[in-house]
Amino acid sequence: SPALAGRLRGKLSRMLGPEYARLVALLARARPEIRRRIPNERDRKALHYRILDSDIMTCLKQNDSDGAERRLRKIIEDFACQEKTP
Repeated sequence: SPALAGRLRGKLSRMLGPEYARLVALLARARPEIRRRIPNERDRKALHYRILDSDIMTCLKQNDSDGAERRLRKIIEDFACQEKTP
């Protein structure tokens, strides 16, 4: 239900720091590139977990959005290159 989703978003935003909103925005901007470069859904899922397990959140907690963006681009590039290597 949209009402429940809205209510849950409000509760979560109060529980989590602003770095999570920045992470969501960063991932939203990267999503088209990820979908284009990694056609396999299973591989995209693995990439997303790699991103989430990286140090990007540390950058965002330190208010280093540029560093987080650079780190994200490097993770995507490394993953895409790894996928092309037999």
